[in-house]
Amino acid sequence: MHTHEDESFYVLDGSLTVYCGDEIFEAGPRDFVFLPRGVPHHFTTDSRPATVLLLVTPGGIEAYFREINQARDQATQQQVSIKYGIHQV
Repeated sequence: MHTHEDESFYVLDGSLTVYCGDEIFEAGPRDFVFLPRGVPHHFTTDSRPATVLLLVTPGGIEAYFREINQARDQATQQQVSIKYGIHQV
């Protein structure tokens, strides 16, 4: 769950199962998905890859991805997530 950003994406190829709050839905090619800040969400793919164009507003989340990918252990990952207002629910 993001506390600072809204996340959106446009599905270019493949399909996703999207979980947003209490809603569960499928998103396929040419579908646009909006995941608002403050609402728990995640998405999964089936056995095939999916390609999406990810948009995050406001910008800056790329710093989170850089740091989380360099975190060596779960405790460090948790610190990075807290720093950027991203909470695992």
